[in-house]
Parts: sequence; structure tokens; C-alpha cells
Amino acid sequence: MQLRDALWLVDDVQAANVYIIGTDDGAVIVDSGIRGSAAAILAELSRAGYDPAQVRAVVVTHAHVDHIGSLPELQQATGAPIHAPAGEVAAIRGQAPLPHPPGVYGRLFAAATSLMRPAPVKVEHALKAGPSVEALPGWHVVPTSGHTLDHISLYQPDRQLLIAGDALANFGGLRMSPWPFTSDMRRARASAALLAGLPLRSIVFGHGAPLLDDARLHAQLTALAQRSRYR
Repeated sequence: MQLRDALWLVDDVQAANVYIIGTDDGAVIVDSGIRGSAAAILAELSRAGYDPAQVRAVVVTHAHVDHIGSLPELQQATGAPIHAPAGEVAAIRGQAPLPHPPGVYGRLFAAATSLMRPAPVKVEHALKAGPSVEALPGWHVVPTSGHTLDHISLYQPDRQLLIAGDALANFGGLRMSPWPFTSDMRRARASAALLAGLPLRSIVFGHGAPLLDDARLHAQLTALAQRSRYR
């Protein structure tokens, strides 16, 4: 489903949203959904007017299974390099545990999601703050630690557009990802405050409906960040 010029939300992916960004010389896929999502992603890619060989990169916001589940199939289908947060590259390569929240709930979360963990894949690029994705000119990587410790979001200043990943969500309104799924709520609150400082007119999320061309976004995000300071 096309959301804006050069931005598509993949239909028919369960559990988490996947996006396609059009560029001057191809396309970039952001996140990959759970295992079994590749067919839906490639179908949306085709509807957007691209074939798999035109995918220039697959960018991962964080290494939870609902965002990395179909990386092996996408890598095989497109041959595109995978970009991931530097601190989560080892987990995606199968060299470290996947990130999970602390405590008893975190251990249960890790045990449950381990059953959905995809096969390891090669990660070619570790993401850093700033314009570090060559395949995405005009976009910036924004570190948004909290949901996972190395979570990133993507920001396009020219269009004041944020791909939040799970740094924010939209369920009954703008909010942070809930604590049971978040590694460090203090860092998540700091990331919300950081995002509130960006000029924003549109936010798309890992979970929840997009908020597009909404002049109220800055005020809503500022209010969210201020409320979160006292929790």
C-alpha cells in the first residue's frame, strides 16, 4: 500500500510492519517481519514497480524476531546487503543471543521467541548515527535505544518523516513500546524526548497505523516525552 511518494507499507505481513522506500536507483526494504513474510514483501515490491534485483539494501531497526524473521529469504531473493544496528549484528549473524528485556519476563520472552528465530544471515553494514546508509541518500540513522539497547530509527529531514521502528507505537494514540517488550524504559523515554526534538510531520511505526501529514505530531510527541519523564 503506497503511503506517500516513494514509501510503501507492505500488506499482509503479520506481527510487525515492513516498509519499502523508493530511491533514484532502486528500493530499500526496512525490516522483514516474522518468518514466512518474504512472499508478501516481494509482492508489494512488485506492485511498487521494482523487481528483487533492484533492492539496494535491507535495513533492520532491531533484532527482534518480528523484524528479522524473513531476512534469510529476502537476502536469497534479492542479494541485497543487510544493514543492522552495530550492537545487534552478532545476534543476527547467530553469534549472540537475540536482545530481550531483563528479568523473569525477559527470560520468558527469550524462550518463546527463540522458537521463531530465523537462520543466521550475513550482515554487511553496521549502522551508525547520521547518513550512514549509502543506499538511502537523504535519510539519517537516529539511535533510539530503549526497546532494544541498540535500536535505530530512520529520519528524512526534507519530508520530516520518521520510520520509528519500535521506538514508538500507535495503538489508541501515540505511545512508547510497552515495558514488557522493552529492554530499558529509561533509555526509551530518553529516545522519545530525542525524537520530540525533530521537526516531524509524518511517523510510520513497527506496530500501529501510520500518522501522515499531521501538524499536531510535534505537540503530541512532546507531550508523550514529558508524561514519560514521571513514570
